[in-house]
Amino acid sequence: MSEEDDELLGMFVQEAVEHLETIEPDLLTLEENGEQTDGEIINRLFRSVHSIKGSAGFFGLTNITKLSHTMENLLGKVREKTMVPTPAVTDSLLSGLDKLQTMIGDVSNSESVDAKVEVDVIQAILDGGSGATPSKVASTPPPPPSPPPQEKPQVVMATPTASAPLHEEELTLEGHQQFVSEALKHGRQFYKISLELPSETSQRVNFITKNKALLEFGKN
Repeated sequence: MSEEDDELLGMFVQEAVEHLETIEPDLLTLEENGEQTDGEIINRLFRSVHSIKGSAGFFGLTNITKLSHTMENLLGKVREKTMVPTPAVTDSLLSGLDKLQTMIGDVSNSESVDAKVEVDVIQAILDGGSGATPSKVASTPPPPPSPPPQEKPQVVMATPTASAPLHEEELTLEGHQQFVSEALKHGRQFYKISLELPSETSQRVNFITKNKALLEFGKN
């Protein structure tokens, strides 16, 4: 590493230490106040970790970059209010902060520092939703019960019932004097209908009806 690179790296360490000095008290405030923590404190936490991540990535400091990136993701969830800063959340961030302080304090050997445990704990919280804000479920009334299926009305074809027995010969009203007398008292009328069928059948059907009720049927 050139002298210029050493100088730039020294500037990174100095700036990172300044960020760490503000991150620690802000994390302790977050741990104490939880969801009641002032939004500006959470924003400052996020920006500080984000700055460390960006500068570490520029210098190829993989371990510092990975840990700070994971911490940034968790703080982003807290800032968006999709993650509640529970004790598990703040404990994982404080553990990550301790490891960042170790790596930045000896930046030349930071790649040999194992930060896998801290990264895995934070990632598990992100993946498992520990501290996630319960999603709001819209209270929609249940759909009304479906009406019972209506049975289709059965259509019964009524077979006309003659008031008098059917005969081969034509029937007349003379044989039903009492019936006719009662019908006339009520103002009912009788009609005689003759229906000529095609000549090849040589049949004729005679009807005498009373108010659409079949009275007699015959053929000759």
